[in-house]
Amino acid sequence: MIRALAALALVLLGALAPGGAARAQAAPEATPAPAPAASPTLPGADAPPVIEIRAAATAARPVAVLRWLDKVSGETADLHLHDALAQARGVMELTATGCRVPADDPTSDGFAHVLLHDLRSGAVLFSGWMVASSPALSALDHARYDVWLLGCAME
Repeated sequence: MIRALAALALVLLGALAPGGAARAQAAPEATPAPAPAASPTLPGADAPPVIEIRAAATAARPVAVLRWLDKVSGETADLHLHDALAQARGVMELTATGCRVPADDPTSDGFAHVLLHDLRSGAVLFSGWMVASSPALSALDHARYDVWLLGCAME
């Protein structure tokens, strides 16, 4: 980019100098480079490579463990939400569905779909996937409450 701008500045300066217009017009044009010799190709070599993506194997867990924080009172609680059963806390109703862990390492990172409703207005405060190892990846944006996933459990 910088080289292109410098070349453009030189051309403009040359055209503005006395006799520069004649020099700019007399510049020979570049001759095209000869085409490379064609090499033999295999049938189908023109096609892009096929990339296969497979989802990691996961195992379902019936309980999502969420930590709830009331930023005004300082109250915290670990909530064990059984699959698709709602639990009220403060002015929110929390529901977790689809809590899953990697099948090859069930003690590691879990993820769950979490739904949070405001009990006063019925509005959805949060609906999305939460990942235990990255709580800020998809966080609840609420003035009073913080909720994040700790993991998935069997009981």
